[in-house]
Amino acid sequence: MLPNGDHARLVYSVIRGASPDAAAPEHVRRSWQRCVEEYGLDPESKVQPVLVSHQELLVRKEQNLELVSLADAEMAHLYRQLAGSGHSIILTDRDGVLLSYRGDPSFRGAASRTGLAPGAVWSERYGGTNGMGTCLLERRPLIVHREQHFLARNTGLTCCAAPIFDHRSELVAVLDASGESDRAQQHTLVLVNMSAQMIENRLFLHRFRDAFVMRFHSRPELVGTWSEGIIALDPAGAIAAADRNALFQLGCKKDDELVGAPLERVFNISLAALLGRSRRKSFHPLPLYEARHGGRFFAVAQEPESAPRGSAFPSSESRSALDELDLGDASMARNIRAAKRVASRDVPILLIGETGTGKELFARALHASSERAEHAFVAVNCAAIPEALLQSELVQAHGGTLFLDEIGELPGALQARLLQVLEKREMRLIAASPSSLEEKIDRGEFREDLFYRLQGLVLTLPRLDDRTDKRALIAHVFAQETADTPSVSLSEELIDALCAHKWRGNIRQLRNALRAMIARRSGDKLDVADLPSEYCLGARPAERGAALAETDSLNALGRAEREALLRELDLEHGNISHVARKLGVGRNTLYRKMHRLHIKRPVRKPLHY
Repeated sequence: MLPNGDHARLVYSVIRGASPDAAAPEHVRRSWQRCVEEYGLDPESKVQPVLVSHQELLVRKEQNLELVSLADAEMAHLYRQLAGSGHSIILTDRDGVLLSYRGDPSFRGAASRTGLAPGAVWSERYGGTNGMGTCLLERRPLIVHREQHFLARNTGLTCCAAPIFDHRSELVAVLDASGESDRAQQHTLVLVNMSAQMIENRLFLHRFRDAFVMRFHSRPELVGTWSEGIIALDPAGAIAAADRNALFQLGCKKDDELVGAPLERVFNISLAALLGRSRRKSFHPLPLYEARHGGRFFAVAQEPESAPRGSAFPSSESRSALDELDLGDASMARNIRAAKRVASRDVPILLIGETGTGKELFARALHASSERAEHAFVAVNCAAIPEALLQSELVQAHGGTLFLDEIGELPGALQARLLQVLEKREMRLIAASPSSLEEKIDRGEFREDLFYRLQGLVLTLPRLDDRTDKRALIAHVFAQETADTPSVSLSEELIDALCAHKWRGNIRQLRNALRAMIARRSGDKLDVADLPSEYCLGARPAERGAALAETDSLNALGRAEREALLRELDLEHGNISHVARKLGVGRNTLYRKMHRLHIKRPVRKPLHY
């Protein structure tokens, strides 16, 4: 901190342009200018911080009741994230009046000296340059660090502030983390901005709790997080409001570009279709495309809180997300009945099944059918998760459902940590493993006490080849993949071939095969000829086994490259020269690539006009 008097000299020299001080970024320079020229403030002023009366504070809290109540959980979460760093978490209204405050015990002395207490006014007019007041005018996240404050009495503080906007993009509040840090920390500002955005999302969802809502992002794992876009829709499927993230992701400057438009004018789907697909996919983010530029997004839809479940679609009113998985197989029906019996109870469930049998899909359906459906569903791959990330996921799953896939691969240290968390049982727990865990217990690779915590109910999901509802399952998966293109259909011969195939990758492999055929189709009626070559359903068993062995020798990247190249060959009707020119490589290079990816030289297909 600069000695008394030196701070005023610094402020005035920067304002006059006499000091190119690096500690004064543009937003600070602009604020200092306002403090002198508009507010007539003195940097060395000894005037006490301004506080509104107790009565006025009560009125302001009443006017911002929803804001304060919805912000409370996020402020508590942010406070825990910054615990021990000396920060206090502050919420002000649109006038800079401090409404809510969570103070670090080590910071209480400074807080009382600088006026960080409910009712304190932190607008620039009364508090000079500071995180909260300057954020209200700059309308963006910013840091005001120590000597960057205008008033000398505040130069011991570092403030990280972020604005909160309502559904009309009007600034309604500021969230701030202030402390006596000796350096400005950018990561603190990032955390504050994320929390401010979560509060903004909560405000939007609360405001439109009686409307249909679509939540989306370009990455499926970010749907439901602070960066998701949110759109509210009326019963006719027209857009009623869009939050800032929705505008940003869609490239819109104002909500006027969206409000009033039917959903299908913005995305390639109607509200009714989106709701139906969301149910069929157990409210897992599903792919769709932006209508103007073709950008790919992932979205889920939810009905109004006031509407009975399924009221928009009476035919599905009595069917839960678990029921949607019952397609006629007796073992799956038993699993579904057992899961429904414990759906409203906190009985831990262990799902046993080979890779691709639909364990996560089953877990999501169970979550969607339970009383925890409005809370988060958090999926964790235990084979590849660091301890710090596991802790974060456990926090996110609070009140919701935690799905632990590949539970047998969880490292020993994390097994102990998970066991501690399960003592509190603040979430629904569903674990999954491709095989029984007893052998791992015998080898000392898995804790026996954790195993008994996980196996409240053990369900075994059948292999695709063992299911008696294979025909119905193929139709069900195909319907999910073609929800946006309902004109596409499967021939009976192709369905017979798919039923006869040995699906070593189970439902996941089936879904990938259907996706490949849909993407590479030349017409709307898919037939046996449209099957990817690696399936070789018409070949003799020995040939089929050899083809599968070849593709299985490729890693995931190689298989994806092979699929892409096969698609290009199909699009160019087997013309090697055209494909090579399109990819910008020579014919010999392309032949070598085809050999490496186990692609036989295609037969040139005749063009049909």
